[in-house]
Amino acid sequence: MTRCNNIAVNLAFTNLEYASGSRSRIVSGSWSTNLHGSTSLNATAFTDVGDRRDTGIFVGLSMPLGGEAIASATTSYGGDGSGAAIDLAKPLGLDPGSFGWRVHAGRGDTEGQSGAVSYRSSRGWAEATVSNNASG
Repeated sequence: MTRCNNIAVNLAFTNLEYASGSRSRIVSGSWSTNLHGSTSLNATAFTDVGDRRDTGIFVGLSMPLGGEAIASATTSYGGDGSGAAIDLAKPLGLDPGSFGWRVHAGRGDTEGQSGAVSYRSSRGWAEATVSNNASG
């Protein structure tokens, strides 16, 4: 990985040989940068030049919402389809009495919605989750 002026670039090659005898030879590259403050933008692309011949791209944007909460938006495209998602989250803290939450909405390959809240006490933590997705 190379980092210069808040930009990171990574190139990779992965050679996979499966028990069936087929091979995946994946060439990938990723790029990321900080935009304003803690907002970041990233992109990854790959292609399999082996037996499977698949190609895909992923682009994401992440930004703080204030406090510990963050928002992210992603989109992807590949041989199996495409999708887009929005996620909002405030992670559960380590201290007793802390709350956390997350909300997800996706379309395409990431079809569905979900939400969760969590609470940490001095005796443990609890989480409640609801979800609705394409598979039921």
